[in-house]
Formats: sequence, structure tokens, C-alpha cells
Amino acid sequence: DFMLHDVGTGDGIVQNGGAATRTKMRTPPLWGLRTRARFMHDLFNTTRFNSILRHTNEAEPVIQNFINLSTTQQNQILTFLNSL
Repeated sequence: DFMLHDVGTGDGIVQNGGAATRTKMRTPPLWGLRTRARFMHDLFNTTRFNSILRHTNEAEPVIQNFINLSTTQQNQILTFLNSL
């Protein structure tokens, strides 16, 4: 959505918006996700599953929803992400 979000992985760099943005990241679009081998702003994660679980703070409710899905449902989401 091109907005700033606190997902627990900010790098401390103040964004356009003042000191309160130092923990926030501008989330990139998911277009072309299937062509990426590493994820997150630090390229630490190599799987989509781990990248999803690594988000925290504002993303925590979404992560919990993902964790609560069945394995089949989680795989369906990962398959969809791999199609982008």
C-alpha cells in the first residue's frame, strides 16, 4: 500500500515524516515476488513463510491469523504469493 508501517524490522532511519518514523518501513509492492530469492529489507529471509512470521508490531494480528490457518490454507497463500 506504499504506506509506512512498523513491522518490527525498521532500520532506525527517519523517513519523511519526523522522528516517529524511525521504526517504520515503506512496504514494497508484492509485484514480482516470485522472482526474489531473499526477502525483507535486510534480505535475511530466504522463504516466504519465514518472512511472514518475522513481521511483528502492526502486523501481529495478521501473523496470528496466518498461524491459525490450516497447513493447506497456509500453502494456498504461499502458492498465491509465488504467483505474483
